[in-house]
Amino acid sequence: MSRIVDFKALTSAVKGVSVPVSRGRVTAAGEIVVDAELAGARVGMRVVIRSPDSPEIVAEVASCDGSAVRLLPLARAPRVGHGDQVSKTGTEGTI
Repeated sequence: MSRIVDFKALTSAVKGVSVPVSRGRVTAAGEIVVDAELAGARVGMRVVIRSPDSPEIVAEVASCDGSAVRLLPLARAPRVGHGDQVSKTGTEGTI
């Protein structure tokens, strides 16, 4: 039995539906590392740190213990602080 799939109809049905984004918060920040809470993170995963005082900073998950993660920013992160938002990017990197 074969079925015909109407991909145009499927595409229009899901258009505009947002994908859930996993977000967390910075719990501590230093010059080299940033600690955060981020559920479902894995070592090597890329994340974005958003601070109201500075541009987005891309970081990589260096370690995780449950939802507690240690991040390595890929650029200087001088204004990152407690409570700043951390979001997964869906990409993997290499430390």
